[in-house]
Amino acid sequence: MGSLNQRETAVPGGVAMAAAFATYMGPYHYNFRRLMLTFHWPNCLRERGVPLVIDTIDFVRGVYFLITAIAYQALGMKAD
Repeated sequence: MGSLNQRETAVPGGVAMAAAFATYMGPYHYNFRRLMLTFHWPNCLRERGVPLVIDTIDFVRGVYFLITAIAYQALGMKAD
């Protein structure tokens, strides 16, 4: 993970990636979206000097937290 200053500087790049992903989410196939998200768009931002911070994604940990949040909500507890 980067420092807080690096993350603040990279907010525009993250927003651009999120907007691009949301735009391409529906009409295109998963493999195309994945290629754009992991290769083409980051390179496009890099070529234009737009900073971007990409964290690694731990699928197992993400699923664990999702299930935990759902269980908390089912019990009427706050999920975060």
